[in-house]
Amino acid sequence: MLFSAREAELVAQVPLKPFTVRQAATIWKMDDAAARDVLDGLASRAMLLDTETPDGETLYVLPPPDGGLF
Repeated sequence: MLFSAREAELVAQVPLKPFTVRQAATIWKMDDAAARDVLDGLASRAMLLDTETPDGETLYVLPPPDGGLF
């Protein structure tokens, strides 16, 4: 299983383009700390990619689809 049911519901709501913790928290209607915990957990399992901008902000994005995954 790649995502828990809760994670799948949350990930289905994020944009396809890179997004910040604040954007995810707003979409998910939760505080930034809770959103960061979810995002960092997903990134640690490579379900999301994370990168840091030159100004130190973390951006998250869904990885590109892989035909062999399914």
